Amino acid sequence: MGSTVTWIGKSLPTVIMTPEVKRDMEIICKNAGTDEIGWLGLVSRDIDENIFKVYKILPLPKQEVHSATTELTPEGQAELMMDMLESGEITTEETNNIRFWGHSHVNMSPTPSGQDNTQMSDLTDNLEKEEGAVNRFFVRCITNKKSEYHFSIFQYDMGIALVDAPWHLEMEENDSRVDYWKEQIEDKVSKLRTNYTYVRGGAQPVNSPKGGGYPHEYEGYGYGGYGGWETGMNTNPPPRIQQKAGKTKTTKRNKVKNKDYSFQKQGV
Repeated sequence: MGSTVTWIGKSLPTVIMTPEVKRDMEIICKNAGTDEIGWLGLVSRDIDENIFKVYKILPLPKQEVHSATTELTPEGQAELMMDMLESGEITTEETNNIRFWGHSHVNMSPTPSGQDNTQMSDLTDNLEKEEGAVNRFFVRCITNKKSEYHFSIFQYDMGIALVDAPWHLEMEENDSRVDYWKEQIEDKVSKLRTNYTYVRGGAQPVNSPKGGGYPHEYEGYGYGGYGGWETGMNTNPPPRIQQKAGKTKTTKRNKVKNKDYSFQKQGV
């Protein structure tokens, strides 16, 4: 009989990625040709909420790839870290946040392979062997050119790995931009107020000598049904009321009603 693990904590461990992270990974996947390719990123962890936020993708480390696998070497990772520290792209404190490995499966399913698990073990060997330390974790993402995602969270401090972990895209608003656009709308946008006249019957314009029914004034939006609308701002009213005063247009239906039927010609 198989074992069942039930999470009884506050919430299930969940991955959040920023829109920039998602965009960067899609660009890498779509421009890597038919070979798999790997990358590293920065992750922050909210222990209370059990959230693992992937917030930055780092420049690509040197790697050897082919259509079925990608391998990140320790030498390539060390060189990348030195380059970023020297350029100021990350701080010394942020090097401890390099807890994310992502790679592309090109056009295949993002399900982990045996090679993926081996690479993951190599990347996190020091975290696995550490004893007693807290906050030992790593996040893995497998994606493809279809933008399918498979996340796994390895929590070595708890001795568990959550495969195919739940994830979602961060939708946090930038308050400064919200205030900016609210001010733009308030300053630049005003409501258009127009007086519309509804003509019951709709065949004659309001200023027609023949009238055209009983006009009723409304402000705002028109409504459907019979009749037509007139407005002082509308220089091209609908075709139904573009008739010259005093003229009646004979419709096709009237012609049909007035024709002689065959039985009338025969004196029936």
